[in-house]
Amino acid sequence: MSGFDLTAAPFAVEDFQGTVEDKFFVAKLKQGIENTESKQELKQIACTLAELATQRQSLIRGLCRRLAKFESELISRSYEDKLKAAHKDG
Repeated sequence: MSGFDLTAAPFAVEDFQGTVEDKFFVAKLKQGIENTESKQELKQIACTLAELATQRQSLIRGLCRRLAKFESELISRSYEDKLKAAHKDG
């Protein structure tokens, strides 16, 4: 496996912090929930939030798959290029 180089991509705390828009969205939701007296309205809010969370998770999953595919193709091409170069030299 000497033909492969291991590359680390560490994450920083900042990579997982919400944006200003996210913080405003959360504050608006919390205020709306706290001001709601209706059980039916709370159920509707909870269902909407569940749908939103599921959509975001699907988007993240799709982006991760796409990134993994691109990275895999890049590794494969790089490995093939190294093999071709080794055959030319050897």
